[in-house]
Amino acid sequence: MGNFIRLERVAVDEDLPPDGKGLGSGERIALRHENGQHCWNGPNRSTLVVLACAEKDEIWKIVEEEKC
Repeated sequence: MGNFIRLERVAVDEDLPPDGKGLGSGERIALRHENGQHCWNGPNRSTLVVLACAEKDEIWKIVEEEKC
């Protein structure tokens, strides 16, 4: 995952699924993590955690575009 670096604002634009568990569109707060596990064929891994408000605390979606 990496080490926490900073809070930042990100623009999102995705369709909401029927259950409403998605980011929708607009500006969101995100947690940036960098300098994670080193990949054998590339850079250190990093993570961007995008936050949204809801009634319950839960993880809606996890996506790893590419590992390395």
